[in-house]
Amino acid sequence: MRALTRHVAQCTGCEQEYAAMQRTQQLLASLGPKKAPADLALKLRLAISREAAQTRRPRFEGTLVRLENALNAFMVPATGLRQPSRGPARVAFARQTAMYLAHIACELSFTEVGDLFERDRTTVAHACGVVEDRRDDARLDRALDLLESAIRVVASATSHNNLLT
Repeated sequence: MRALTRHVAQCTGCEQEYAAMQRTQQLLASLGPKKAPADLALKLRLAISREAAQTRRPRFEGTLVRLENALNAFMVPATGLRQPSRGPARVAFARQTAMYLAHIACELSFTEVGDLFERDRTTVAHACGVVEDRRDDARLDRALDLLESAIRVVASATSHNNLLT
């Protein structure tokens, strides 16, 4: 370090360049710390929420498979359950039913069901309301009772098998 200091003191070009760097450093320091963007907190919350949803997804994947299998009773292709648009009425009702069953039979919160189906929790709440309102139809009520029971049995067997391995 002493050799460098001696060289800068003896070399006019290096001395001038070093002085210019010191002035630049002082000017930058006088600017103060940079202000964080106003929307930084929102962006961080969104990023954390997305990451949390991704880490929760594998836990729900088995649930989604069970729901897709149960909804074969509605003769709706499983691909329709996660499509971004509403789709035909029978597909929309099958999706609403799957959301309802995920909430009731799998005991998932509206937020967790929303993550599973890539929908908002308010959409899940609406879907559950629609299905509840249609349970006045005895045939639908019976079908939903059977589907709930089947999903609970499969979920119970799956969790029991996971404990054994």
